[in-house]
Amino acid sequence: MKLKILWPGKTRNREIRSLQEFYLRKINQLAPCELIQTKEAKGIPEKFANKIKEIEASGLEKNFKDDYIICLFDEGKEMSSIDFARFLEKIASNSSRAMTFVVGGFLGLE
Repeated sequence: MKLKILWPGKTRNREIRSLQEFYLRKINQLAPCELIQTKEAKGIPEKFANKIKEIEASGLEKNFKDDYIICLFDEGKEMSSIDFARFLEKIASNSSRAMTFVVGGFLGLE
């Protein structure tokens, strides 16, 4: 099963980018995984939050295809590592679709 991780914008911090590359190599030892950084809404004042989220959502949605989508956000269901592994195993055993993890921008997901 192929894994994809999507989020708007590019990682500018060198240390964080290094960590991304490190963990991507680790994940790729278990399953093919791709990081996709999509269009970030730039130059729009935060008071237009809905417009920002709309632009970022549009960039994210272009990468979904027929994937199994898992949205990661602060108000989502919390799981232990073991529960999360079981959740992923259940999805993988019941589907051949790519599994896509979506991380929203600083304002969250639309």
